[in-house]
Amino acid sequence: MIDTQTGRICFDSGFTVTPLTVIDDIAGFVDFEKDKVLENGPWKTYSIRNMSLCGRPISLSISFEDNRIRSLHMSCASGSESWADYSTAKEFEIKAANDRLLEDILGMKPSQCFWWGIVESSFDSKTGDAGIVIRYGS
Repeated sequence: MIDTQTGRICFDSGFTVTPLTVIDDIAGFVDFEKDKVLENGPWKTYSIRNMSLCGRPISLSISFEDNRIRSLHMSCASGSESWADYSTAKEFEIKAANDRLLEDILGMKPSQCFWWGIVESSFDSKTGDAGIVIRYGS
């Protein structure tokens, strides 16, 4: 669930983030040794495995700047983690699933701005990736 009034996101497991989330708040859900994807100066990005939102499996990455949450990147799981069967057509199917997820849980078409940030669904032709991005503090 995403609360459009507050920016609070509650995943099916009970894992919750808000615009005020800090790294220590995710400690019970992240194996910091295994799940850290990228560390670049003040930026740290974590991938959290086996997540679901409103009953739908998703992939999830959370980025922090100087310990404070800045963005989430999630995508309806495609069932494949291999580039061997990648296709732009499959990514557009994932984008459509992402759009449906946002419409079902928010009653909105992507993109939308709120006082606490931005929610958008997009396909990035440079990276070949479809995803839902939630940016806090925008």
